[in-house]
Amino acid sequence: MNSSSILSDYYDEHREELVVFATKLLQGDRMTAEDAVQNTFLRLLTGCRLTTVVTLPALVYTTLRNQVNDVWRHRQAVRRLESQYQLYADDCSNDSFRRFSARQMVELLERRIGCMPVQTARVMRLSVLEQRPVSEIAELLDMKYKTAEFYLGTGRKQLRSYVSHLAAG
Repeated sequence: MNSSSILSDYYDEHREELVVFATKLLQGDRMTAEDAVQNTFLRLLTGCRLTTVVTLPALVYTTLRNQVNDVWRHRQAVRRLESQYQLYADDCSNDSFRRFSARQMVELLERRIGCMPVQTARVMRLSVLEQRPVSEIAELLDMKYKTAEFYLGTGRKQLRSYVSHLAAG
């Protein structure tokens, strides 16, 4: 019996038990637990380890615990970044953006976008004001993805310089 068939049989027999175990470790997040179990078996299937029926349970549980630890580390990193972003957003709201209401900012952005070349303005309106992704913008305007990215990059540079000029003045 080869390693992949041993893993497949073990997965079929113990999948639900492993999902429950991972769900408890992840404090009730079943979807993430299911992903962790699948990632565990993918890692074991792609690895070059000699797997036997005797060693498999310990290997599966150790790999699954490592997967759950990776999820927790990722969540902590996201929380750290979110808190740093919040501090930055608070600083920004206390400085330059305090002078303008949200409506005024949108009006200023619309005015600046209106001064841009036609194609750049069309891409910027769809991206900034309608929050559409680049792929959808390219499809709507019947242009290549890279072309839409180019116009978006150009427009963003112009908006950044305009907003920094407003903040300074």
